[in-house]
Amino acid sequence: MLNRDPIPFDWQSMIPCRRQEYDEDQVPRQPLPFQDNEFDIVFSNMNLQWVNDIPNLLTEILRVLKPDGCFIGSMAAGGTLQELRSSFVLAEQERLGGIGNHLSPMVRISDVGDLLSKCGFALVTVDSEVMEIPYPNMFVLLEHLHGSGDSHCGLNREKFVSKDVFIAAAAIYDAMYRASDTTNNDTDDHKGLRIDNTNIVINSSFQVAFFIAWKPHTSQQKPLERGSQSRSLKDIETILQDVKVESAESKFGVDFTQPGVPPKK
Repeated sequence: MLNRDPIPFDWQSMIPCRRQEYDEDQVPRQPLPFQDNEFDIVFSNMNLQWVNDIPNLLTEILRVLKPDGCFIGSMAAGGTLQELRSSFVLAEQERLGGIGNHLSPMVRISDVGDLLSKCGFALVTVDSEVMEIPYPNMFVLLEHLHGSGDSHCGLNREKFVSKDVFIAAAAIYDAMYRASDTTNNDTDDHKGLRIDNTNIVINSSFQVAFFIAWKPHTSQQKPLERGSQSRSLKDIETILQDVKVESAESKFGVDFTQPGVPPKK
């Protein structure tokens, strides 16, 4: 939770909750303030993208999980705000002749599974979803990002952006990423809400990576040792034919391998 967010009272009445401060800027490799093998499950919802040292944090989460414990989480991925990112790139190239750093870096989907596996997690599963949210213009989008605390957090970010760059980026955004359905209907349903399309000009993409991983345990399934297979992939056609015959025999109660009984095709 953000430091500004209070813990709701009904949460405290149902599940004991407490806020634990964790400042990785003061102590970069500070361990989580919990004992080893303390939790059955750990949740992380849309906040890992703000962590500087993700591998160290994942290692700490693995430490505090019990054996066969589960880690479930989500985080913003590389496709998030790609329209805004490219609009600023083109605007600065046209107005300034260079490219500045205006958006926080995002992890690629392929890297999420690699990070979890390298940190020691087992049975890793990763999925992603891209959501398009309509906005009247780029400035309303920036206002929403600022209000939700999702501003650029990089220390090497540009401290000042000129009005010319903002106006050029907004014009490029409108020209390249205009919502496709704004000229078709007067109203439209978006996520169950009735929206006036006359006020929708642009779409903004948000890609979310969802993942689940487990702390290793002896009860978990493991791959067989290399060379322990009894059939070769060259025999895959024969194996599939045998499976079809066995399925037909169990369905009709007939042994198709007996003489005089034609095999089922």
